[in-house]
Amino acid sequence: MIQDSDPNSHYCVSFNDIAGLEESRGVHVDDIILALKGHVRDGYEFNPSSPLKEGDEGYNPSPTLQDRVHVLVSVIPADGAVIITDEMVKKIRKIRKAASDMGIPQLAIITKGDKACPAVKDNVENLYKSKYLKEKVDGLCVRLEIPSHCVFLVKNYDKETSPKDDVDAPILCALTQIISVGDDFLNDKTLGAGKSSFINSVDTVLQGEIAGRALADGNLSEGTFTKKYKNYRFTRQSDPNNYYCVSINDIVGLEKSRGTHVDDIILALKGHVRDGYEFNPSSPLKEGDEGYNPSPNLQDRVHVLVSVIPADGAVIITDEMVKKMRKIRRAASDMGIPQLAIITKGDKACPTVKDNVENLYKSKYLKEKVI
Repeated sequence: MIQDSDPNSHYCVSFNDIAGLEESRGVHVDDIILALKGHVRDGYEFNPSSPLKEGDEGYNPSPTLQDRVHVLVSVIPADGAVIITDEMVKKIRKIRKAASDMGIPQLAIITKGDKACPAVKDNVENLYKSKYLKEKVDGLCVRLEIPSHCVFLVKNYDKETSPKDDVDAPILCALTQIISVGDDFLNDKTLGAGKSSFINSVDTVLQGEIAGRALADGNLSEGTFTKKYKNYRFTRQSDPNNYYCVSINDIVGLEKSRGTHVDDIILALKGHVRDGYEFNPSSPLKEGDEGYNPSPNLQDRVHVLVSVIPADGAVIITDEMVKKMRKIRRAASDMGIPQLAIITKGDKACPTVKDNVENLYKSKYLKEKVI
């Protein structure tokens, strides 16, 4: 943890340092995934040839929220000191997919920009003006499948004897973003698509005050998204005993390891899933189960299928997820259910939108996302 001006107090951010991914001496991918989940104790010495196992001295069997990783940050030097091999790329992609499955937001920091580019060495303010570094970032984004807005450039303190504003600025910029997405992770149970945040936003608009109902049903200590099928109704501000004519059903996402089963979503469209049913990714709901509604009425059925997708790249939409979405959409079409999509977190994906929300439909970046 990092101390502030009071030696007895700490800032709200801490970093976990971990070995690299080099083939002969790098950390095992499984150990990093365990670390993301909070199962690796502080001080554990990694063994590249033997990953940590349950029961080992360094294994934490009951991680708390504080033990878990809230943001995955990849740190990569710009000066070529580390050669990123194809094998390392495979490892990084495997780790990123695991982090996505856990809803952990991901960023990358490119260090040593001054050692890679003479223009930056002369003037740190050229970090984001350097064509060479831009090419580095673009190449990295393609190779590692990281969105460019999630990559930050910095110059490390090296031979400086005192703090400098031009060195501080990009570091603080990256740190601010790390804290921001980490805060979103904690507030939204994961960064994810922001379905719960969207529901809370609708509630806020209708009630005229900040609402957070959808966050109360998740169990963040277990490291999950929404687990249950939950119906949200919205009371009228003028009459608390009366409801608006719209309600929203929140449902688990489609992630491979912990997402809901496609058959369960199709059953939900038909009204066969009871409110409060807890989804099981490996075993879809069946007739006769406790959560199965055998005689759904019109009110139980879904009248509009809405797909909620984040614009900021926090969730990697895999080919498998696309197949699932298409199967669900075909089923909805067969039932005559209209379908819409909502792109959330436009402000986190585009700086101009963050500065002014009125730029949502003017942003070229977001337009390309939609297309």
